Amino acid sequence: MSGDSGQTRVAESSDWTDIVALISMADLGLTISKVKKFIEDDLTNVTLLILNDRLTGFAISGAFIRDEVTLMHILVAADQRRHGLGEKLLNENLGFWKKKGAERCLLELRISNREAKNFYSKIGFVVDGFRPGYYSKNDSREDAILMSVPL
Repeated sequence: MSGDSGQTRVAESSDWTDIVALISMADLGLTISKVKKFIEDDLTNVTLLILNDRLTGFAISGAFIRDEVTLMHILVAADQRRHGLGEKLLNENLGFWKKKGAERCLLELRISNREAKNFYSKIGFVVDGFRPGYYSKNDSREDAILMSVPL
């Protein structure tokens, strides 16, 4: 990385095409209609990371109930990972909810996704539990890890 940590901003309705293009590089299970709904829904926050005039990542959170918010999706382009951009993006996204009174962020991930677990652990998330057989995986099921962090 050239020392540029990028800029973050809240997604606008015109951003959906760039988000979908970035999603096509990963298997997040997000459709165009879901992306549009997340952007338009006041109950979700879609934060974008722009680096060198290019959408480099996004984070989607919501389901703010009482004092908890859920991180639903986060993605940084593969060629920009391991430069601190994911942490910056996540902090910006969750800062939005902290200002609204959120005290804790929840998330779940596939037990096989060690890279994500290491990322979340590094920034303070702890394992709260597991959901056996939560995800479909080919012809079988895969457990989910439940994690949280105080805001």
